[in-house]
Amino acid sequence: ESVTVAAAGGDSHFTFSISGPGTITASGVFTAGNVPGGSTSATTTLTVKDGLGQSAQTTVTTYTPVVISPSTQKVIGAQSITFSSSGGLAPYTYALTSGLGTLSGAKYTAPSSIATNSNAIITVTDALGQTAVSTVRLISPVQLAAVTSPVVGSNTQTLVASAGDETYTFSITAGATGGALTDTTPVDHARKIFTAANNLTAGVLVTVQVKDGMNQTATRNISVVPAVTLSVANPASLLPGASETFTAG
Repeated sequence: ESVTVAAAGGDSHFTFSISGPGTITASGVFTAGNVPGGSTSATTTLTVKDGLGQSAQTTVTTYTPVVISPSTQKVIGAQSITFSSSGGLAPYTYALTSGLGTLSGAKYTAPSSIATNSNAIITVTDALGQTAVSTVRLISPVQLAAVTSPVVGSNTQTLVASAGDETYTFSITAGATGGALTDTTPVDHARKIFTAANNLTAGVLVTVQVKDGMNQTATRNISVVPAVTLSVANPASLLPGASETFTAG
């Protein structure tokens, strides 16, 4: 940023010089320099001298840009974030400039119910009017699509996750003997294939869970039933007119 230093009085042949960060032109245009590392501000002394050797001075303070922390954050329903700021010139004021939720001072709270993933924008403004923004990603509850149940041994069901933070982990949390989960082909991290066990002698209730990157979970129950079998009491060849007993199981 630049400012023009105006000199008046004295002999009108002015020369300008500085001590500190920045540069100044012969016409008195001062351009702020970099603030030394580890500092949030730096002071530069500007001196003007006229043709008679008379001088006058003023100081200019240069501030670093204002910074908001965190600059990005994910939240689920009703979660809160307290922001902090540095750089620039305090005091800082915070505003919810876009999206859902509430802001009290530097504390943002997400709505208790989030229907779809969306963003909220928090803007901090320092005493100099400098601004910085933080993007808050509002994460809706993870969902697991309904499946057909019951499932006969060796048959499959495709489990499909959606919404939430789209980093999904699938697992069987109950009834592990009832089947197994495998990847789809090609691999789709929002889908898994459930294959029912083919060696069951009794039904099993399997619970499949999906967990997203925010540790939100959703579950579906799959009832796995044994395949129907048919057996003959006496497998010997039958004569015409004879009878035999078949047993289904």
